[in-house]
Amino acid sequence: MNPPSERQKRLVTSKYRREVSKLQSYWPASFITLEEAVLSDKPGILLLDGTFHEFDPEHIKGMASEIPKILWPLINLPILLHYERDSTGRTLFRVAGDSWQRRAVALLLTGELTADGKSVLEASEALELLSKYRSLFFVTLKL
Repeated sequence: MNPPSERQKRLVTSKYRREVSKLQSYWPASFITLEEAVLSDKPGILLLDGTFHEFDPEHIKGMASEIPKILWPLINLPILLHYERDSTGRTLFRVAGDSWQRRAVALLLTGELTADGKSVLEASEALELLSKYRSLFFVTLKL
C-alpha cells in the first residue's frame, strides 16, 4: 500500500477541520457561575448555534455539594475539556478555561483544593466526571 499523497493529506485535514467546526457550533456562547446555576430556576447557557443548553439540576446539586460555597462565584459552567492523544497514543483531556476551572476539577476528583488544580485528565478521570456531571461538562476535539 502506498503512503498517502500530499493532496490526500490536505483533503483529509480539510475535512477534519470542517467536521470539528460543525461540532464547535454546539460550544457555549456564554457561561454562568456555579452560584448563578444554583440560584436559577432554569439554569443553562446559550450555545453558539443559538440553542439553549439546560443544566441538570441534580448535576448542579451534586457539584455544589462538593465545592465550598465561597468558591461558587468563581467556577464557570460548563467546564470545557479538550480531547486529544499524546505522541504515544494515550488519550488525554485538557481542562480549558482559567485556574478556577482546574481547581474545581481537582476538587471534584480528589476532594482537595490545590493551587494549580488539575489541567490534564486521564481518560478514567474524565469518564468519572462525565458520568456524575455530564450536563456541566463539554468535550471537544483539539485541532
